[in-house]
Amino acid sequence: MRPKGFTLIELLLILAIFGIFIAIVVVFGRSAIIKSRNSNIALNVAEIKKVAQRIYLESPNGFEDLCAEGNSLNLVNPDLATLQRDIEDLGGSIRQCKASKASYCITANLVGERGFLCIDDEGKFSFLLPPDPEPCINDTATCP
Repeated sequence: MRPKGFTLIELLLILAIFGIFIAIVVVFGRSAIIKSRNSNIALNVAEIKKVAQRIYLESPNGFEDLCAEGNSLNLVNPDLATLQRDIEDLGGSIRQCKASKASYCITANLVGERGFLCIDDEGKFSFLLPPDPEPCINDTATCP
């Protein structure tokens, strides 16, 4: 009569299968988290565009009130401060922010070396990769 239970080899085989399964879940789970964060950063950047349109209509300075010194959003505006904080909490950052009375150009870094997003007053919303040149080099620049 054979004793009840599993042999050591059977238990090790089951542990190896579970180990492989967990490794696959971790790899694909991390990728899904990065994609989710980048999607949320894109939503926040799109929201910046809406706030910029409102600033242009409400301010006599046009888009000039959109950016602050040092390539960041104007954090005096509570909507922009919230959006910049949300982008940073997700792991992204505002890369460039240039604005004049009649135009603006903003780029935001994505998570995980995935490139960056660009928005401008012409309604362009572009995804760029790291070797691409910086589009927002001055306050009249536009996204490609």
